[in-house]
Amino acid sequence: MGTSAPILPRKKVYPARRSNKPQMVKTAVIAKLAHGATKSQIARDLDITRNCVTTIEEESGIKQHLQDGTSSVVGLIPEAIRVAKVRLAKDSENMAVKVLEWTVAPIMGHGDKAMTGDMHLSLAIQNLISPPAIENKGDNDSKAILSESSAAPPVATDDKP
Repeated sequence: MGTSAPILPRKKVYPARRSNKPQMVKTAVIAKLAHGATKSQIARDLDITRNCVTTIEEESGIKQHLQDGTSSVVGLIPEAIRVAKVRLAKDSENMAVKVLEWTVAPIMGHGDKAMTGDMHLSLAIQNLISPPAIENKGDNDSKAILSESSAAPPVATDDKP
């Protein structure tokens, strides 16, 4: 005589929740979620409940779309770096400027792409662009050499001696 598996009660399956909000509200929720807003902030902004935001999020599948898009973009990075290296090897001025715009300028806090970056990286880049002046109190010769090499280029003025 064999033993039979115990009969488990069936778990009740509920249909997916659907929001009855107007499409305009759903679109606004999805757009805000895609731009990284929190559910609480979205609920306050649109005067709806946080549960409503969650329902619209689940209904739209925006989380999965964002994950798929991120995975897609991350997969393209190695190829983009390869192409950038090829163009830089051909002395492409445009590529050199773009590399600086998207790396140095944001870290340095310049331009509309300003962001906070790794402080160590930021400091290293600043030192490459303009090395800090190091003064040696005991050795006047090395002091003069260092201050000359790190000094800013002379600025033309209209003043006559």
